[in-house]
Amino acid sequence: MSGPTDRVAVIATFRDSPPAVKTLLAGVFINRLSGFLNIFLVLFLTSTGYG
Repeated sequence: MSGPTDRVAVIATFRDSPPAVKTLLAGVFINRLSGFLNIFLVLFLTSTGYG
């Protein structure tokens, strides 16, 4: 299992990474979030009667 020290190590690694890596990770996060929001909005709007 991961503990608090693992999270600290991940944050420290992220802080020490170059700006290009941070930009790439931000893009991956936005891409994954948009995929989730797309499905969420379809289900939400269908349940409220817009579909």
